[in-house]
Amino acid sequence: MTVHATCGCSALTASYTVEVQSACSSETISIASSSFSSPFISYNIQNSASTVAWTSSAVTATQTEANCGGFSWQITNQDETSPLDTSIFTFDSSQPSLRVWTSDSVKAGTYNLRVKVHRSNIATVKAQKDFTVILIDVCNTASTITVTPPAPPNDEVYNIGDPKLSLSFGAFSVSPSYCSTTLDWSVSPTPNDAQAIQVSTADS
Repeated sequence: MTVHATCGCSALTASYTVEVQSACSSETISIASSSFSSPFISYNIQNSASTVAWTSSAVTATQTEANCGGFSWQITNQDETSPLDTSIFTFDSSQPSLRVWTSDSVKAGTYNLRVKVHRSNIATVKAQKDFTVILIDVCNTASTITVTPPAPPNDEVYNIGDPKLSLSFGAFSVSPSYCSTTLDWSVSPTPNDAQAIQVSTADS
């Protein structure tokens, strides 16, 4: 823009620039420190799916959604070179939400993920935060498996010369029931006459 002025004997000229820009383009956003803390999700393999949803309140912004529009979300691996494992993770950008489920114990471990957000209309206004998701194989963790013995058989008295007496034990139960477990059976104390008292064991 140029301004011209005259004062009778001479003319003065001054030039200057007027830049018009949206406050939204220079906005700063960040993901709240209280959001996506690690681990974001701890999931026990083979359990029902675990789903966590969040809203725009997870973003700290200097402008309002009314002025600058909503947000678009994305979940990636932290290295951003390999795709998200869709056999475990389901990301819904419209919610937004992250669902975790698998029955494969090989998938146990810590997953390093990254959440990214930007204004839907201005991709350059963006923020990101790293977080972790932990998948736990409870069947490989002794502290999470419970073995419940059956009720003991009734006491019996055996008279020498009577027909053979057999005592049966019920089944032991394992929780969680989906864990494939082999149980070792034994009788204590060991009978002092293996011919007179025979013990049969079986795996379950």
